[in-house]
Amino acid sequence: MFFINYFAITCDIINSRKLLSAESKKLLEKKLNSAQFENILTKIVLLKGDEFQFLAGINADIPMIIRNLRIISKPFSIRIGVGFGSIFGDISENPWEMNGKAFYNSRDALEYAKNNKLKTFFKSENKIADEVVNQFYILIDRISENWTEKQTDAIIHIAGGKTLKETADALKIKNWQTVQKRLKSADWDIVKSTENVIHNLIHYYWGE
Repeated sequence: MFFINYFAITCDIINSRKLLSAESKKLLEKKLNSAQFENILTKIVLLKGDEFQFLAGINADIPMIIRNLRIISKPFSIRIGVGFGSIFGDISENPWEMNGKAFYNSRDALEYAKNNKLKTFFKSENKIADEVVNQFYILIDRISENWTEKQTDAIIHIAGGKTLKETADALKIKNWQTVQKRLKSADWDIVKSTENVIHNLIHYYWGE
């Protein structure tokens, strides 16, 4: 029997009981679902206000999705478990109504991340692929967790395709060199090049 594989992504909001009110939970869910994520096949649904989950297609740009999830969720910090595999039955709008290997792997990945104080963890049936991608995410998470608000704002525009000058204009900064300095101090070139490697690895190991 032929099975279609997907990426299930489950996220935990760190210290949510201390930081999240009922209103802020609803606002976060609304912000996440308003984002323009390509190849996301379900809604992003919060469960009990602590975790949210969704399903992405095999051709989704997972590194970009992970980066944007973290940016959109600010000022809250999130932990992300990515599972790759098949699902049972049809795709539902609510991912919590679904199950299958992708979701089992995602839950296991999130639990491993919690127990080992990691921010991002992948799990599939390919142990070598998991190990390589997870090592790269240790590097990315170590760098990006220290981004300031100003650095993050610059990265949002640059990652969205704007030039240094266009970013400076959008952020009302006089000199584009200031944007360049913010990107350099954020090690954006390292993060972006590493994300590109991860993207290629994902499609090499798990793509169609």
